[in-house]
Amino acid sequence: SLFVNQNISDLGITATDDITLTATGATSDIILAADKSISAAGGDIVLNAGRHITLTAGTATNTTLISALLTGTITLNAGQFAATVGNITMGQNSKIQSVDGAIALHADNGSGGTITMTDLTVGAGNVEAKILSGTGNITLTAQTNVLLATVATGGTGDLFVTATAGAITDNIVAETANLSGDELTLTAGLNIGATGAGDIDTTVNAVTASAGGNIYLNELAAGVDLIVGVGGTGITTTTGVIVVTVDAGSLFVNQNISDLGITAPDDITLTATG
Repeated sequence: SLFVNQNISDLGITATDDITLTATGATSDIILAADKSISAAGGDIVLNAGRHITLTAGTATNTTLISALLTGTITLNAGQFAATVGNITMGQNSKIQSVDGAIALHADNGSGGTITMTDLTVGAGNVEAKILSGTGNITLTAQTNVLLATVATGGTGDLFVTATAGAITDNIVAETANLSGDELTLTAGLNIGATGAGDIDTTVNAVTASAGGNIYLNELAAGVDLIVGVGGTGITTTTGVIVVTVDAGSLFVNQNISDLGITAPDDITLTATG
């Protein structure tokens, strides 16, 4: 395994070019220690792990950080060794951030992989795990489950979250946005969100979603209007219910209700409460 246990300079690993960390054995992990950082001032960052990638929980006054400036991209690849389950885990007070570049987390080995973003514990200064970009696209892809904390991009940045054989869940207690950006694409083999406080909270302009089970989405008041439909597709489930709620503003169904829009064998509930 590869342990990043000490700072290199005052920010951790710093570079004006690309940074690549690779540990590709069957039991090889990459572990960023608490309050340490990997920072590229002008290039891209890539982490390749044979098994797991972990950003250890930071302390209440510090952050475990992977950071790229300008349009530098950040890519984390877990489970790179054949037939090895590879998870990506972000503890509280950890953050992955690019000023304007794309961010991608992949835990999609066919044997399994989960992306877990940890909620905060009670205590002054603690925050949930965060993935942030100024305008870049953010992609989270897991073979099994994706547990969301806060994922946000700005401008025309889009969000893509996939849990191929599992579920996409809200992993924070606070009813704040799990996903913020322009267009949102959600794909899950099982459920997307859960009833009540377990729904996926969003502040996005448009959404498309496909699941094998239930879909529960809540566009928060800060997001105002919500459009159902991205790239010609709407919201689809094969065996569950669909519940979409807009706290303020209007809900626009811009794709067909049927095979191209919202299709489901069970109940469909669309609510705009603004």
